[in-house]
Amino acid sequence: MQMILASTNRGKYREMKAQLEPLGIELLFGGDFEKPLEVDETGEGYAENALLKARAWAEATGLPALADDSGLEAEALGGIPGIHSARIIAGSDRDRMYSVSCIQLSFFSMGGGFFYQDVGFRIEYAVNGLNFGIMYKF
Repeated sequence: MQMILASTNRGKYREMKAQLEPLGIELLFGGDFEKPLEVDETGEGYAENALLKARAWAEATGLPALADDSGLEAEALGGIPGIHSARIIAGSDRDRMYSVSCIQLSFFSMGGGFFYQDVGFRIEYAVNGLNFGIMYKF
């Protein structure tokens, strides 16, 4: 079975391809298509954004599509930057994680006591309308 990854992130593609190959799924890279889609992430949550991307890519390619949306969530900061991580903190997911950790450390050093609370990377996936989510904690 073939499926398209609704992303132009080659690193994400390599990771997902390795996970899906043992299941007999041939994952195609969205960045290899002549005109990769840029889907506006207008959803109110990760799952909604993933679903918007999966539906758009499936419709455009005629193939099942796998999409995701993700962000960093710092409990001490009320879950921010959350769904807006990429728009608030530039760089890679690793850069964003480092930035949020530095912010928490700053609060802790000022006597805020926030340092020991969780920072997590949340990711939600959608495959043609079927949503599932995973919360990764660091």
